[in-house]
Amino acid sequence: MKSLIAAALLALLGAVPASAFTVAGNGNVWLSGMPAGTSHLGDSVPDQSPTQYSGPAFSAGDILTFSVTGGVSFSGGTPSTGPDGSASFTYHSGGAVFGISGARAPINGLVAVFLGDDQPDGTAAPADLDFVGGLDFTSLSPLLKQVFFIGDGMGTGGVQEFVVPVGATRLFMGGMDGFGWYNNTGSFEVNATNLSAPAVPLPAGLPLLLTAFGAAALLRRRKA
Repeated sequence: MKSLIAAALLALLGAVPASAFTVAGNGNVWLSGMPAGTSHLGDSVPDQSPTQYSGPAFSAGDILTFSVTGGVSFSGGTPSTGPDGSASFTYHSGGAVFGISGARAPINGLVAVFLGDDQPDGTAAPADLDFVGGLDFTSLSPLLKQVFFIGDGMGTGGVQEFVVPVGATRLFMGGMDGFGWYNNTGSFEVNATNLSAPAVPLPAGLPLLLTAFGAAALLRRRKA
C-alpha cells in the first residue's frame, strides 16, 4: 500500500518531459541538415548522416539535460571509451564546413549541433569551440550551427545544462572524429530531458485515487 501511495504522490508532482533514443557512432555531425549526395572527408549523406534528436520538443531558451551511456570507436572494433571520449582531443580536420563550425573535443565523445529549418550552408559558420580544459561546465549556451560537446552529460558539479539557441528547431548528434566516420563503430544511448517544458498533466482521476489510498491506509493502521 505504501508503495502505491508513493507512486501516486510522484504522479501528483508531475514529471518533466523526457525520452530516450540511440545515436549511431558513424554519424558525422558536419553533414547535419545537408541533402542526399553531399560528401565530406570520405563520408556522405545519408550513409554517415548524424542522428537527429528525437527527445522532448524544445524552443529557444529551453534548458536540455542529457544522461548518456555507451561508446564509439573512431578506428573500428569494439569501443573502449564511454561518451566522454578518450583523453586525446582532436580537431575536425575540415574546420568549419557547410556553415557549421569546427570544434576541438575528446575523440569518440558525444558531440552535437543545433540547426534551424534552413540548410546550414546558406550562411556563414559561427566561431569554433575548443573544449580543452573546459569539459566541466555547469551550463553551456552554444550558438546555432556551433558544434558542442555533450559527453555523458555530467560534469564534476553534477548534471550539465544546455541552453537552446535562438532559431533552433533541430538538433543532431554523433561521435567526435577528425575525419572518416564511415569506419566508426558503436553507439550512444541518450536520455534527454527538457527542464523548461511544462510538467506532465495530472491525470483527472488521480486526486480521488490519492484520497482512496489515504483512507485505506488510515483504516488499516486503526485495525492494527
